[in-house]
Amino acid sequence: MAMTKAELLNVFRDAACTEFAVFSPNESDYTYEFSERFERRMDRLIRSESRPAWRFINTNPRRLIIIAIVIVMALFAVACAVPEIRESIAGFFVRMFSDHAEITAPELTKQSIEDEYNLLPIPERYEIAAQYKSLDMYMVDYADENNGLIRFRQFADASYLYLLDSVYGCNTECVINGKKVLFFYSNDFSQAVWEEDGYVFQIYCSPSVEFSVVEKYIDSVTRIN
Repeated sequence: MAMTKAELLNVFRDAACTEFAVFSPNESDYTYEFSERFERRMDRLIRSESRPAWRFINTNPRRLIIIAIVIVMALFAVACAVPEIRESIAGFFVRMFSDHAEITAPELTKQSIEDEYNLLPIPERYEIAAQYKSLDMYMVDYADENNGLIRFRQFADASYLYLLDSVYGCNTECVINGKKVLFFYSNDFSQAVWEEDGYVFQIYCSPSVEFSVVEKYIDSVTRIN
């Protein structure tokens, strides 16, 4: 015979009464003991609620403000992680990063090497060690007996890009006989870059030499054909 819903509820009610009959209805008859972990957590919560900061952030609008501030600070930190400054020095675009600089030449009127330039006369104690020419670049290396290097390069490519160590050196703009020159100086090498006659010229010296020496090399740049 099937049991009705009412009869089923009575069975459950009787079982529950039997289960809880052993418990006293008086709360004073029981002694509560909390674990050490629970008590530590309650102590931290009580101390937190007693602080002024808790009363400030313990509302929904204020919590949203705190979250927004945290997000803005995180975005600002990311932006500052890779600092970048773009400026124009001697007509070149220079992008300064935390550990290097990128130098990009302006638009040039020459698309290929039509005329070759050189350092004339050849710097004292130096000899031509290597030469290279392509459609848009001409290079001459001068070396001395002490492994000193002077590298002269001529570019006809507006996408010319050069990387410099901006941590241990500095860039400055100089004017030599009306030419604006981007000069870089460090402990290891010095370099001058400028635009003239539709080309970009570069003089690299290692070990590093003073600007007055590089200035003489710039004045000696002469068209040879």
